[in-house]
Order: sequence, then C-alpha cells, then structure tokens
Amino acid sequence: MADRRLNGVWRTGSGEETWWTGLSAADFDAKNRDLFARNMRITDLETNGGFTAVWHPGTDGQVVWYGLSWPDFVQRNDECQREGNRLVSLRVDSTHHAAVWRTGSGRQEVLRTHSVNELMAADDQHVAEGLRLVTMQQDVDQQAYYGVWRADIGGGEQQVRRGLSDAEFSAEDARQNAAGLRLVQITSIAGLTGIWRTGSDGCAWAYLEPYDDFVALENKHTSAGLRLVNLSVGFV
Repeated sequence: MADRRLNGVWRTGSGEETWWTGLSAADFDAKNRDLFARNMRITDLETNGGFTAVWHPGTDGQVVWYGLSWPDFVQRNDECQREGNRLVSLRVDSTHHAAVWRTGSGRQEVLRTHSVNELMAADDQHVAEGLRLVTMQQDVDQQAYYGVWRADIGGGEQQVRRGLSDAEFSAEDARQNAAGLRLVQITSIAGLTGIWRTGSDGCAWAYLEPYDDFVALENKHTSAGLRLVNLSVGFV
C-alpha cells in the first residue's frame, strides 16, 4: 500500500490556521461548516486520497463544490463569477473537479487543454496581460492540464519551472529567492513543478514529507510567523 506524503508551502503570515488531511466528504463538510461559522475560510483544497484543506481567518463569501464533471465545473464557475466570486483553489482527481471560490473581482481566466505547450503559452500571454497564476494542475487520467489566472492577486514577476528532479527543484528555489521571487505553489505539470512570484517575505517548503514530519515542520514554521499557502498530497 502506498504511503501518504504531504507537500506544503509556507509564507509570512499571522492569525489562526487549521488544516486537516484524509477526511471523508462528510467529515470535510462538517468541519467546513463549523469553521465557516467561526469566520475561517478555505485557502487550499485537495482531494487526492480524501479531502485535505487549509483554513485561515476570513469573513468574505465562500463557495465550495467537488465531484464536478468539466461541464458542471464550467457552469458553477460562471455562476460564481456573476455573483462576485473568484477561484482560489482548483484540484482535479480522476476527472472530478473540486474548487473553492471566494469574494473577488476583476478578470479571471480558466484553461483546460491536452497540450502542455498550449498551457505554457497561455501563461505567457496572461502574464503579459497583467494576470497571475492561481494554480496549474494536471489530470493524469485524462492527460489534461489546467491553469487558473486572476488579475486581482498582484503583479510583479512570475516564473514557472516544470519537470524538475528533487535536487533541481531545490536549486531552482535558491535561484528564484536570490532573484527576489518566492515560491507560491508546488504542483505537477508533466513532473515536479514550482510557481514563483515576486516577494521578499519569509518562505519555506516541504516535498513528500511523512505526516509526522510534516506536522513537526508545520509547528516550527507557524511558531516562526509563517502560514501554509499551499498544501497537497502525494503517495510513494
């Protein structure tokens, strides 16, 4: 049986933080209802191997859907945009789409394609237009690639590097930090992939950490004034 491992990115932040991993749909729904009532909002949602999510303080609107087909996702996304919400998280697992929308404004673009080259070309185009990546994702079962871009999440430089080994990823992160960029997401687009954007704050990350080791890192980083901005699950 494969072992669950956790990937995370922490950035400078403050306030309460709650996260869970491996939840059933019923348990996730119950926790999300309770945390929403306590003015906590989802900042990242993962559905690989059960439900994994991170909540931070917030009082804005929030919409969560999961288990959606692509046409159903498109319909829900259109509805959410009309209601003044924008995507903050998208995951795809075995053709099922899970997404979180929160109060936002401005232009948003979503692409689903079977071509990595088309995905990367779209990223270049949208960055030139002033948009920045919320996420890139891959559905291995369908060999489909996804990108979400928004205009209201800041400007500055953005770099995406994909197909990296573990050692190459560490070296790339060091280069990006030296150039004034900080990691915002660990993902997989035809291999280990990182997204970096302009930043000068504190940053830490972990890749394929066993649960207990990840919890120790989480405690260490939150004590140092960092908060999880990206959490995902892998299996080895």
